[in-house]
Amino acid sequence: MSAAITVYGHRGCSAHAPENTIASFGMLAELAQRVTAGSRVVIGVELDVQLSADGELVVFHDWDLQRIAGLPTRITAAAYPELAGIDVGSWFDARFAAERIPRLHEVFELLGERVVYDIELKHREHGETALEAAVARAIRHGGLQHRCLVSSFNPYALRGFRRHAPSIPLGLIYADDPDVPWILRRGAGRLLVSVDVLKPRRQQARAALRRLRIGRRLPVVPWTINDPATARELLELGCSGIISDDPQAISAVVR
Repeated sequence: MSAAITVYGHRGCSAHAPENTIASFGMLAELAQRVTAGSRVVIGVELDVQLSADGELVVFHDWDLQRIAGLPTRITAAAYPELAGIDVGSWFDARFAAERIPRLHEVFELLGERVVYDIELKHREHGETALEAAVARAIRHGGLQHRCLVSSFNPYALRGFRRHAPSIPLGLIYADDPDVPWILRRGAGRLLVSVDVLKPRRQQARAALRRLRIGRRLPVVPWTINDPATARELLELGCSGIISDDPQAISAVVR
């Protein structure tokens, strides 16, 4: 276990602040500053990106605002000025009532090169959309090509993104979950697009590490691991990184 291990904060430090907000990403920036030179730990951020109706890259996980703000508004159907007025922090704690949905460039400006990025493309189409090209442009504009992994459950999204940014590595997310098309629940999306990283859900991580790495030996980065004992076990099995709501706790295991 001598190689560097990337610990990705899942939607920032979402155990301690509302997910995918500047507050959550700010906590991750503070953690990255505390990681000493020479440490085995590399701090990363995992975040979700969608396009608003007016073409802004917004950092938000759900398809709509129901869970976070009690509103049925779909992210892709709303213009950013409308989204920017919505409180996305109070559901977590009243202290975060001022939190709003950030845009991707704002997260890049906050975190810069202090972290590496795992950017999840959020769309369900069976072909390329405007999202892939917009994310590729944003990464290039931020000069962060060398610090980004772009991921998705959707292999078509990954294939489309690769056309715009062939040098940026791709991660395939999968889960044995009813929300995922059955054919993609065990990582078969890698047959539709060549990927660089496998990202199984926690319950499938051991199988991925024991079987799916045979052959191409792809790096495995499981999600979402919040228990230090589980993290330690998966590191011993050979995972290359861990996605966690509590990256501070998990990074302590790596050290």
